[in-house]
Amino acid sequence: MSPSASMSTGAAFIPNFNAAPFANMMKTKSYFREARGRAKRVKNPWNLLHIPFSIAGIYCFTWLLLKLVLLVVGLFGSDHPDLKSFSNVNVRDFILIPLYFAALPLGLMVSNIIFWVIPPLRRIEDKESIGYKGTDFYNSMKGLSSFALFSISLGLTVSILVAVFGK
Repeated sequence: MSPSASMSTGAAFIPNFNAAPFANMMKTKSYFREARGRAKRVKNPWNLLHIPFSIAGIYCFTWLLLKLVLLVVGLFGSDHPDLKSFSNVNVRDFILIPLYFAALPLGLMVSNIIFWVIPPLRRIEDKESIGYKGTDFYNSMKGLSSFALFSISLGLTVSILVAVFGK
């Protein structure tokens, strides 16, 4: 077969070409482009209040999830009543880090709820979301809820398994 005949088919050179990774990369690029646009659009200094509210929510939910893990581990008859009873520091880290990621969307949801409950802050957020699809309170809470469902189930599972089988 001549080179010109094989070039006419086009796809003969790459028979198993999958464009999905490139499509995901393009989605990622558009996500970062939209994030930069949001950062340029949101200039109100009141938005800085999201930081302490989120950190406080993340801390509280991490503590609550840790208490839940230790309760479940206690049901298995473990002799670890608290986090300090694990002798290996790595085991403690592998218990806490998944719980932190599980608490992350919950802390962000707390911050959004606090902003929504206080009317002047709600008006600021509503004004910034006008004309931009998916940036209102309902859609952001919906996205955070779906992420929270995934992260909590994964984080609790990993932490409980590490706490039960870790020495």
